[in-house]
Amino acid sequence: MQARFNRRHRRRGPLFGGRYKAQHIDGRSGACLVTACDSVHLNPARAGLGRAEEPLETWRWSSYPGYLRPQWRRPWLRVDRVLGEPGRQTDGAGDRRAYARRVEALRQDGNGEAMEMKRGWRLGAEDFVEQLGRAGASVERAAERHQTDE
Repeated sequence: MQARFNRRHRRRGPLFGGRYKAQHIDGRSGACLVTACDSVHLNPARAGLGRAEEPLETWRWSSYPGYLRPQWRRPWLRVDRVLGEPGRQTDGAGDRRAYARRVEALRQDGNGEAMEMKRGWRLGAEDFVEQLGRAGASVERAAERHQTDE
């Protein structure tokens, strides 16, 4: 796939630069999810892809256009937790317009909070590390039980 794409577009190198990076995101907070989604939606701008005057929603290799236009949305894409205010999960036209304005504003001011995603291995509240530790211990105990049951 990469070689064919590069030949067709007269490019060289990997399709996606840099190494894969996974981060733990605190699901208890809608704000953390929104920050993570903002970061992903702003990636084309940070990478210098597309023209600066083009809105991010014109970047076709992103789920972002589906957040703004339901007719372009894939059936598996759930947008209500990101478009709605924390605690209010919606997908109305006003929510989509507000989200587009906010993401474009983040783009103009250097990506704001979304830049936080570049640092660290987690995004969450202060007690999130403790919660991850408890969850990890629980998974380890379940794995040990499974091994002894065999």
